[in-house]
Amino acid sequence: MSDRLRVDQYDTDETRATSEELERFSGELNKAAVPLILASLDHKNENNRSQYRVVSAQLLSAINTLGSILELSKMLSLHLKDSIALARIFYETCLTAAFIALDDGERAERAELYSVYKTFRSQTEVQKAGLHMLKVERSPRLRRDDPRVKEALAMFSNGKSSRVCFPETRDDMMNAIIAVDSTSGLYFGGIEGMIFDVSSEIIHGSYHGYALFHGLRNREENIVDNLQAHFESVAFTIWLSSSGLARMLGKKMAPTKEMQTIESLALTGLLPYLPADVASTLAGIAKLNLRNS
Repeated sequence: MSDRLRVDQYDTDETRATSEELERFSGELNKAAVPLILASLDHKNENNRSQYRVVSAQLLSAINTLGSILELSKMLSLHLKDSIALARIFYETCLTAAFIALDDGERAERAELYSVYKTFRSQTEVQKAGLHMLKVERSPRLRRDDPRVKEALAMFSNGKSSRVCFPETRDDMMNAIIAVDSTSGLYFGGIEGMIFDVSSEIIHGSYHGYALFHGLRNREENIVDNLQAHFESVAFTIWLSSSGLARMLGKKMAPTKEMQTIESLALTGLLPYLPADVASTLAGIAKLNLRNS
């Protein structure tokens, strides 16, 4: 008998087909990131360079998260619970990247300064527990007299507390995206009701999160159906988030055939799961993008 912790795993034809589709999609998403990264070298304006730098970093972060999701989701198992949490990270990363892409680089500059601020503030941490004190110092260290540190402190310091990177809520970001492209907003909005609440409960370790994930059903046939439904939600989140981001980047920063291809492939992946009328509409968008790419 092995002392290793093991979980039951299930394999279905549907899961295998969707996993293979997502594997191919991750490769295309990685290809789409390349011209975005290279484009940052073509801009003389620092705000534009900052915007491409930040957005491409967000996209690469999302791709890395997708890689983790795919590793956890090769088979239906309890590991899908962590995939749901990661799917929310994927969604929020794509939403933030799309939001940053909307302006002329001001939000990207704010994001970079926030990174400087958090690095500076966290390089010395002091924790007290009764009479004991723990001090953690990180290196290399940023100097307070560094011009970028001064700029970051001026923007985010608020007495003993800190200001957040962006004051906008997810709803605010969504509304800003909808004002530019309602279809992108539709893609992102679809995720909110699908996975956000359950992922939030799972991330915070609540009993309700356990109940939502397991469905409080123990028979094996119900377990497989339940896991399959969660896996589909994860796949939908990946496809819809990627579509929303690709449309926004295609409009504002990277009008490339790769971005059109990303939306088309994502919509194609969704089609088998959708009602006929919705599938027909999305199929039309996908075909149009493929003709233009």
